[in-house]
Amino acid sequence: MIRRFTRPLHTIAAAADQLRLGVSAVALPTTNGQNEIARLSRSLHLLVADLLHHKATLNAANARLTVELAARALAEQRAQHLAERAASIAQIGATFSAQLELATLLPTICHTIVETLGAEASCVHLYRPDSEMLELGATFGLSEAQQSAVQLVAARPTAFDIDQLAAALSAVTSGVYWMVVPIQRGRQVLGALSAYRPHHSPSIEAENLAFLARIGDSAAQAITNALSYEQARRRLRTVQALHSIDQVITSIHAQDEMLAAILAQTLDQLGTHAAVVWFYHEDRQEWHWGFGAGLRLPLHSALVPPSQRPVVVEAVRQQRRIDILNLQACQESTGFTHWVDAEAIRSYFAVPLVAHGVVYGLLEVLHRSPLLPDGEWLDLLDTLAGQIAIGLHHLDLFAGLHAANEALGQAYDTTIEGWSRALDLRDKETEGHSQRVTALTLELARALGMAEDALVHVRRVPCSTISAKWHPRRDFAEARPAR
Repeated sequence: MIRRFTRPLHTIAAAADQLRLGVSAVALPTTNGQNEIARLSRSLHLLVADLLHHKATLNAANARLTVELAARALAEQRAQHLAERAASIAQIGATFSAQLELATLLPTICHTIVETLGAEASCVHLYRPDSEMLELGATFGLSEAQQSAVQLVAARPTAFDIDQLAAALSAVTSGVYWMVVPIQRGRQVLGALSAYRPHHSPSIEAENLAFLARIGDSAAQAITNALSYEQARRRLRTVQALHSIDQVITSIHAQDEMLAAILAQTLDQLGTHAAVVWFYHEDRQEWHWGFGAGLRLPLHSALVPPSQRPVVVEAVRQQRRIDILNLQACQESTGFTHWVDAEAIRSYFAVPLVAHGVVYGLLEVLHRSPLLPDGEWLDLLDTLAGQIAIGLHHLDLFAGLHAANEALGQAYDTTIEGWSRALDLRDKETEGHSQRVTALTLELARALGMAEDALVHVRRVPCSTISAKWHPRRDFAEARPAR
């Protein structure tokens, strides 16, 4: 009897112990009635229900808090990652800006891409708008064979296209996916950056592509600065070369010496292998060899003169420049056999030498590999040809002035000698006196150590002094007999 009444109490006590231990699935006795045990059982049922509800609420809140904490940690991690990349971009920009020469800047860009993105290889291409071609500037992480293949891809004459470049790079590297972004400064396309790395999730690849684009922005600024610096240095060298040529023209009056100095500056400024100057005699309509620099065979007897090259004759007649980028493929290459065979010339440029409307000759600039000059290069070629024409005109003027000066000096000496001999005819007693005085004066001047060029003026002094003492009209009037 006692056990029957105490069994529910034992069950309730066991359930309470389980609840205390955190076990929510407890077995409670179901009792009816209004005694103390029944009320205690019902209260315990309600307590368990409340505890289960609160536990579910706490679990839900805990789950939300866990998600929020994870999201916050991820956001903080991403913010830290973005801050690190922003600092990295700033450092990259400073590193790029410190490089003012493309020869060192482009390899630095490739190495930076590999280091910051964890890429296996990277490339920098520069875009040439004149030829619509990409030029491989630098690579990092590619084998020699891959570099050669990438170089061939870049050399294709095609309009700049990011997707096409990515597909071409993928084709030459066994299907590896390449990230490619343009290098742009405003609306001006300067080139492209490319990199490849082991495959990751699309989100990571998108993030890396965005980061590569930011590196491209920094590279665009640095490349613009390097190009401006290179252009400024090139123009400074051009100004210095033109100044040097001006000094040569004004100070050197020997034709070969002047042309040698000017052609040396021409080859240095244009970066070509050889240059030749032909002379044109307009009165005889003939061409003659002038001077050459950088030739393998100094003998010019085998050269065909410009008069036997129709394309050159027409260009000289029209006073225009000739640009032949590939001499071997030129259909009008008549007369250029020696250049192609003996000198292995591939690119040929010729400019008539014209000054003050007079054709003085022809300047030929020769290069042994294909050359794709830009407008600035061609303008410099025209300027140098103009300087050579001015130099030849200056030599022509100097030669004429020298001849006129010699003729004038000879006439002056003849006049003085004539007056001296006229004195001898007037007075037989003083015959030969002026010649004797002149010879004695010259002997005294030589004894005093006077230079030979000064003796010309010393020789004139005695004759002119003696001649000045004779007044023709007065002396003839005195000598005339009175009527």
